[in-house]
Amino acid sequence: MSDAGQSRPTSILNHGTKRNMAEVLETSNGEDTTESIIGKRFGKWTVKQEGDDYTGSSGKRHKHYLCECECGATGLVRETRLIKGLSKSCGCSRKKNLIGRLYGRLKVIERADNYKSPKGTLERRWLCQCECGNTIFVRSGQLKNGRAKSCGCLQRDTFLGIFNGLTRNSAI
Repeated sequence: MSDAGQSRPTSILNHGTKRNMAEVLETSNGEDTTESIIGKRFGKWTVKQEGDDYTGSSGKRHKHYLCECECGATGLVRETRLIKGLSKSCGCSRKKNLIGRLYGRLKVIERADNYKSPKGTLERRWLCQCECGNTIFVRSGQLKNGRAKSCGCLQRDTFLGIFNGLTRNSAI
């Protein structure tokens, strides 16, 4: 069979190194790649085990692998996306690191386990230390939109300030 007239890329970039396209096609189409990619790293992903195959709307079967990201997140990733370098992480590199930032009276100390909402969505959580010394867990959204400004001491102090002002004014 001749490749004359066909234009195919001669090389691709795969985790920083150039590889011959024929080499990639041979490993992704010719032989069973289960043994060959389990345990290997692709960007921040490490392949842990073979996942379920998925049949797309076009009827084409896609092989998936359970992968673990450097940040600890896991996900099913299509084999071709790993090999071609199209999936390099769970997206954690796009997410901002809030450690050291101040939000009201809260200073972000470290990343905590994700919060799973009743609907099943995951949101990043952070361990924060308040100016008063208390530590609390706060979701990213609450920090960014300003709903979380303290451990609760701000509300208490505001209430006590208003209450003390009222009692002083009523005594006059």
